[in-house]
Amino acid sequence: MNLFLTFAIIVISIGIAFLIAGYFTFLHACRRNPLRDPAHKGVVDIEGYARKGEEAVAAIRKYESLEKETVCITSRDGLRLVGSYIQSPQKTNKLIIALHGYHSCAAADFSLICEDILGHGYSLLLPDQRSHGRSEGKYICFGALERYDCKAWCEYAIGRFGEDTEIYLYGISMGASSVIMSTETNLPENVRAIIADCGFSSPWEVIKHRIKARYKLPPVPLIYFMNYWSRLLAGFDFREASTVDAIKSAKLPILLIHGTDDATVPVEMSYKNHAAGGNTALSIYNGVHHTRACSSDFERYTKDFFEFLKR
Repeated sequence: MNLFLTFAIIVISIGIAFLIAGYFTFLHACRRNPLRDPAHKGVVDIEGYARKGEEAVAAIRKYESLEKETVCITSRDGLRLVGSYIQSPQKTNKLIIALHGYHSCAAADFSLICEDILGHGYSLLLPDQRSHGRSEGKYICFGALERYDCKAWCEYAIGRFGEDTEIYLYGISMGASSVIMSTETNLPENVRAIIADCGFSSPWEVIKHRIKARYKLPPVPLIYFMNYWSRLLAGFDFREASTVDAIKSAKLPILLIHGTDDATVPVEMSYKNHAAGGNTALSIYNGVHHTRACSSDFERYTKDFFEFLKR
């Protein structure tokens, strides 16, 4: 066997190995997995949150006891998306649409602040993101397609509650990036502001980070093979959306919240988002882990939250 043929076989073998590795890494990151979904039946596993303390369990039980209306829309690619609507006890035209994070749910991410939001005169619309909970979908798209779902929920809200509805977008983790990236979808003018808690700078960057942090592997070239399968099977490209790019062109005021000890989505990503310009404010919580800003300092979090909305 000559040298050229040997070299060709080695190159092809390496390529096939990366193609296979990219496929399984893509499935692990993006395929719907009910076992990792805390509310795949529409109800959070409260006992699973016992480790977070009595306060978290009590908040989830309180959230589950609230009177909620199940609402549905159809995504632009034909998925049935399901959410919960909670009416504020006050008469109001203000609505917060809150998007939960990756492999999470509304009860897990918003139960602590839910009652305060309603008490401040905001109604709540809490969608199950695609491929989570009661919503249809085979793949999680890290905001690349969820941003269009966010726009669809805004349009639903205006159609149902009226043209004078004031909409505020709120997201945690992947939900945070989704609501920011939705600004590139020509959102209705009813959307007034965005609160983004521990969002990433882009799907591409957070996947690179997770490959390195979780698998201890160099992100390149594996991420390119993941992206190949993403485009082929799920119909989106990890590079087609960017939180940073969205902020550069966004006219809406955006509050960015992040903890310094976040190992899942590094705080540097919110610094990068803030540096992109736009009308952004940044609130940093020292020593706080991923999605824990609200529970770590509830008084400060709610102060930041509602003072920003009042502006």
